[in-house]
Amino acid sequence: MSIMELGALGEFVGSIAVVVTLIFIAIQVRHSKNATEANTRSVDESRKVAMVQTYHARAAEAAAHYRMLAQYEHIPIMLKRTETGVDSLTDEERLRLFFLDLSAAQRMDSAYYAFQQGLLDAEHYESSFMPAIRNMAPQWRSVGLPPMRDSFNAEVERILALDPSEIKSYSEGPRAFRRQ
Repeated sequence: MSIMELGALGEFVGSIAVVVTLIFIAIQVRHSKNATEANTRSVDESRKVAMVQTYHARAAEAAAHYRMLAQYEHIPIMLKRTETGVDSLTDEERLRLFFLDLSAAQRMDSAYYAFQQGLLDAEHYESSFMPAIRNMAPQWRSVGLPPMRDSFNAEVERILALDPSEIKSYSEGPRAFRRQ
């Protein structure tokens, strides 16, 4: 074989190698695309599961809170007495109210954090938590609750500054949580 024939053979083998490489790259791109699409679907499904779990956790917390209110007869009586102000409470009742309100404020802060992270949908936050925050925040101040996270404190101030007509009504729950 002459040098020219060897050069032509090398060129032919090189062009075959380029075609094989292009086919291999096309297959890899398709696999990568399929894997990315599957991962995106998985992330979307994981987000949906997380939202359901968050909603369920909030519902379970609310149910436990209402069970506690129903179980201990002194709590609804104490809450009824707060309608005329916390000054009418005994020292023991004020302490109980402080811890009850601290628990409620922390639950609301936790819900707001879940909302900020996209794990609590706007409809649920606006229809359940915003009205509850608006109704309870003035009492939180009157019992001297410490500040929560800065972003939650700002949200409380924003909600309190809203016109009441801008907040969906809190239609469920005991009367004590519908203070206006």
